[in-house]
Formats: sequence, C-alpha cells, structure tokens
Amino acid sequence: MDDELIFEQVIKAGLPIRRIGKSKITEIIRLECKLDEKGREIEKIYYNDNGLLSKKMIYEYDDKDRRPLLTSVFSSEGKLLRKQERGKRPETFE
Repeated sequence: MDDELIFEQVIKAGLPIRRIGKSKITEIIRLECKLDEKGREIEKIYYNDNGLLSKKMIYEYDDKDRRPLLTSVFSSEGKLLRKQERGKRPETFE
C-alpha cells in the first residue's frame, strides 16, 4: 500500500525553517527537512515505518548557486554511504 505524506512547515520569524512529512495513514513522521535562511534544504532525514531514523542527507552550498555543492548520505548508524560534489560522479562507500 502506498502511503501519502502530509507536509507541515515550521516557521520562525516569518521564514520556513523546517518541513515535516507525516504519513497520511499512521501520522508517523516519515521525512524532516531543515532549511537555511535562503529556503534551501540543508538536511533531510528519512524515518522508517516505526518512526526510527532510516537515512540522513546533508547538503552543503556555496553562495553562488541554489544547487548543493556537496551532498552526503549517511546510514541510520551514521556511516557515510555516498557523497557527490556538484559536477562530479557520486562516490559510494561500503
């Protein structure tokens, strides 16, 4: 069964600082995005069906572009799984 997400925004001083995606069926948080002052995603956390951390993605930016300069993907244990620099092929770690 596919589960849709319902998104909510957390706003501070008139700017969105987080987006939270909850399961429409179970109301468990499945996705959380932290945003910088420019509205760019700086961290994205995925949760499994039990609400436990599944995967974390961290985005690093420069001031020139809205696209990430570096994207790093970590496992639930904090192990680096993959990273990709802008304009380069992704590196995968085992």
